[in-house]
Amino acid sequence: MNSNRTAPSRDGEEGMALILVLIIGSMLLVMGGLSLTLFQSSSTGATRHIQAEQGLQTAEQGIDQTIGRLQDNLAYNTSGTSTSPACGTVLPKPPSTVVTPTQEAAWLRANFGPGADTSCYPNGWLQTDSAGEYAAIQPNDRKTIYSISWIPSRAAARRVRVVKAEWLPANFQPEHAILTGNALRMQGNAAVAGIAGSVHANGDITVVGSSVTVEKTVTTSGTFSPDPPTNLSAGGGTTKNSPRQSIPTFSPELFWNSNDSPSYVNAWWDMCDDGIVRLPDGAGPCLGSVAADANNPYGYQGWSYKATTRTWSYKGAGVQGGVFYAHHGNIDLSGSPGTAAAPWRATLVASATPTTATCGHADGVISISGSPVMTSYGEGQAVTMLAGSDLELGGTPSTQLTGLFMAVEQMEISGNGALSGSILTGDKCHTAGTPVAQSTVAGSMTITFNKDISAAIGTTIRTTLWQELSPSGFTGS
Repeated sequence: MNSNRTAPSRDGEEGMALILVLIIGSMLLVMGGLSLTLFQSSSTGATRHIQAEQGLQTAEQGIDQTIGRLQDNLAYNTSGTSTSPACGTVLPKPPSTVVTPTQEAAWLRANFGPGADTSCYPNGWLQTDSAGEYAAIQPNDRKTIYSISWIPSRAAARRVRVVKAEWLPANFQPEHAILTGNALRMQGNAAVAGIAGSVHANGDITVVGSSVTVEKTVTTSGTFSPDPPTNLSAGGGTTKNSPRQSIPTFSPELFWNSNDSPSYVNAWWDMCDDGIVRLPDGAGPCLGSVAADANNPYGYQGWSYKATTRTWSYKGAGVQGGVFYAHHGNIDLSGSPGTAAAPWRATLVASATPTTATCGHADGVISISGSPVMTSYGEGQAVTMLAGSDLELGGTPSTQLTGLFMAVEQMEISGNGALSGSILTGDKCHTAGTPVAQSTVAGSMTITFNKDISAAIGTTIRTTLWQELSPSGFTGS
C-alpha cells in the first residue's frame, strides 16, 4: 500500500527552534538584568551599612576623646560664656532653653547641619580620622558631650551619625590600705590591719626594721629587698612582679574643681599665698571674695601664715571644721585638735606652686605632728588630706586619723598613733627640697582599712547616658 502522509517540513522545525532560542535568550537577558539589579542593590546596601558603622565609630571617637580630656582636666570645655561663638575661640553651646530632644535636634542642625555657618569656629574644630570627619562639643555649663560624624566628609556627607553622652565625676573607692605609684619602704613596727588591709606598690618594696605586720597581702610590681622579705609578716602572702595597679589622676586643683562649693557654705576657705583667706566663690582657687576677719568664727580662726616659707600653720583646738585649701603653699599642723568624743572634722589640701624646676612645682607639703584626732569633712567625702607634693604623717600614740590620705608625690608615715582608712600616692616625681624622696611607712602606726570609703577626687569619669540622636536634616541622613 502506498502511504499518503507527507513528511514534516524542515523549514517549520527550524522556525520553532528559532522561536525557542529567542524566548530562552530573552529570559536569560531578563534574569541577567535582574541579577545585576540585585547585585547593585546589595552592593549599595552593604556600602551604606559600612558607612553607617564607620559613622558610629567615628562619632564615638569624639566622645572617647572628650572623656579623656576631661580626665586630665575636669574644667575642659569647647565653649565660652556666650551662646554665639567668637571667631577662632569657641564652639557654640546649647542655650538654656534647649532641653527636649526636639530642641536638641534643631540646635544641632542649625549649628552643624549642611546650612550652618561655621566660618567663625576655631581652627581644628573639624577633626579627621580614616573614615571621615567629626566634631565633639563639650559645653562649659553642662556635663554633656555631643559628637557628630560625617562620612566620608562634612562637605560631601553620605552618612551622618550623632551621639550624645552625659557624664559625672565618679567617686574613687580604694582597694588597698596602702597603694603607691612607685617604690615603698616599710620599716619599724608598723601594722596594717582590716578586712581590706593589703599593701601594693607599683615599684619595689624594701623591708627593714623590727617587725612589720600586714593582715592581708603584700604585692609589688617590682621585687622585694631582701627577697624573700624578712621581718615582714603578711597573712595573705607576698607576691612580686604583680601587675601594676591603676591609680587615678588626682591633684588639689582637680579636687577644687570637682567639689561643688555651695555644698560647703561657711565651711570652705581658700588660704591664699598672699596671706589672705578667701571664699570659694570665684572661677578658681583664691579668686573669690575675701573672708571675714580673724575675729569671725568663719575666718582665720586657729590659722597663721608665714610668707617666707609659704606655710599655713594650725595650732587651734579644732572647733571650726571645714575644707582648708592652702593655695600654692604648705600646711603644718602641730597642735592637738579634736578629741575621741568629738573629732575635728576637717579636710586639709595644699596645692603646689608652679615653677620651671624638674617636677614643675614647689611647696604643696602637708606635715602633721602633735596629737590630732580628726576625720574628713563633707557629706560623703572621705578625703582628709591631699598634698600637692609630699605628705608627712606623724603624731603621738593618742593621734587618731580617719579617711583617705593622698599625696601627688610621696608620703611618710612615722607616727605612733592610729589611722583608719587608706593611703594613696601618685609618685609623679620627687621635687627637690621637699621632705620625702621615697614613700615610707615607719614608726609604730597602725593602719586599719575596712573598705568603706570613697571620694570625689575629680578625674574618674562615669558616663550616665550614651545614646544616638536622629541626624534628621543633615546631608546624607
